[in-house]
Amino acid sequence: GKTGNIASFKEHFIRCINCVIHSENANGNTAEYSMTTIVNKATIQKKSDWDWSAELTLSDAFFQESQKSAPTDMGALLCLSPGTLRMDVFNFLVSRLFYLKAETTVPWQELKNMFASPTITNKGFKQNYNIALTQALSFYPEARVMTYFRVLVLKPSRMLIQPK
Repeated sequence: GKTGNIASFKEHFIRCINCVIHSENANGNTAEYSMTTIVNKATIQKKSDWDWSAELTLSDAFFQESQKSAPTDMGALLCLSPGTLRMDVFNFLVSRLFYLKAETTVPWQELKNMFASPTITNKGFKQNYNIALTQALSFYPEARVMTYFRVLVLKPSRMLIQPK
């Protein structure tokens, strides 16, 4: 795009292909942990100085896992675009609150590790995240989320899209 550059694109592309979903399912005396890779194969190609293309082949495990995910509001995502952080925060809330059974806290450092570039300061990240959170919550008013100095608190909330 007009404000982007190939270095940022490549960095984001590499982050995507290296992404692994870690999940934990605790039930009584048993805990199950899994790791799911998202991408099986990735290709990036330079066609000219300003024309690049990328192609990803998603893993079967990721597809199977995605079938268990919370339904989302595509209209909300369109309204929140092109703000990547706004969209990511919205998806985080929709998916996390979908599974949540009890109040949980997420430290700001963990959120920064999930959502931010390593070069952004803690203060800058928190400011940007809070703005994105406010915008995301405007499309998910039932989300019970509270921000504190060191943590984000998530409480069980009504699903964004109710099952029929």
